[in-house]
Amino acid sequence: MAESLVKRLSDLIKIYIKTDSEIEDYLPLIEMILRSTTHSKLKISPHKVYFGSRMNLGDSFVLNNSSKLTSDQCSYFEWLLIVPEILR
Repeated sequence: MAESLVKRLSDLIKIYIKTDSEIEDYLPLIEMILRSTTHSKLKISPHKVYFGSRMNLGDSFVLNNSSKLTSDQCSYFEWLLIVPEILR
């Protein structure tokens, strides 16, 4: 489990952080991502284990700066915006 977490942390750092000066800005986001993600085998997130409920991530998102995202990431973000409408 620890090796998997280190790999995911490394992957997220590579996605969001391009220079060392950005680390402090993006670590809270990376921490939230890791804490809210459901474990593949346990089917529960670390946040739910600790607090007993799902993390409230809100339901509306605004992407102000997409310059750091690849086209695949941008299209995934746009898909995430329409999913709630599809599920209604």
